[in-house]
Amino acid sequence: MKRQVWISMVLLSCWSRVPLLAQNDTKQQTIQRIYEQAIQQFNKAEPNERTDSLALINFRRVITYSEATKLTVNTILNSYLNAGILSQTHNKQAQALVFYQKAIVTGRRFHVADSLLFRPYLYAGTAHYYLHSFDSSTYYYKRAEQIYGRYPQLDEARRLYNSFGVIYYEAGNYQQSINYFQKALQLNQQQSANSKDMLSRYTSNIASALRHLEQYDSAANLYKKLLPLNINRDELLVNLGATYL
Repeated sequence: MKRQVWISMVLLSCWSRVPLLAQNDTKQQTIQRIYEQAIQQFNKAEPNERTDSLALINFRRVITYSEATKLTVNTILNSYLNAGILSQTHNKQAQALVFYQKAIVTGRRFHVADSLLFRPYLYAGTAHYYLHSFDSSTYYYKRAEQIYGRYPQLDEARRLYNSFGVIYYEAGNYQQSINYFQKALQLNQQQSANSKDMLSRYTSNIASALRHLEQYDSAANLYKKLLPLNINRDELLVNLGATYL
């Protein structure tokens, strides 16, 4: 997920930057140009409040003025998804959820490949989590898991399993949370990137669940294995001390 930046009233001052319909262009050409501009703003190497605001405005324009057909469904689907991501970036979870749900409805209406709905289901589950709708969160995560079962090459499966682990952890089902954290850890190790940050996060989550299961030696051993990575070292030392205590 992208970084946290609040969308301010700059939204109200940017509507004139991109013409809605140019006289010499067809409607579809104009919409495509707006979409391409939104993608450029969304993918800025160093995004900021202004670029995020402009991107969200333009994705909304694409959604509002595009006619949903088989030729335009991918554009509309991506616009819903990216608008949701931008909303979620600014902690507008309810707004993000609406965009993700519309992406899912649009995709199902036009019978797009299930793989294109993996991220909307995954991110909708996360939005429900932050809205404290844990049953709904689990429902969307399970739908994402079903899609992943058919398309195991999909990215972000690590996030899916870690999110499942968090859900079970907070429900007090620590053994089941460990099962999902381990799945996330295994996928991280299998992928070429093999992120050390994710390795530290997933392993630390497993150790925390082991502490709740009163398996203190196992938890301490995991914390100690993470110390040489020098990632969140202070937090690891605090958790290690609490485990020994």
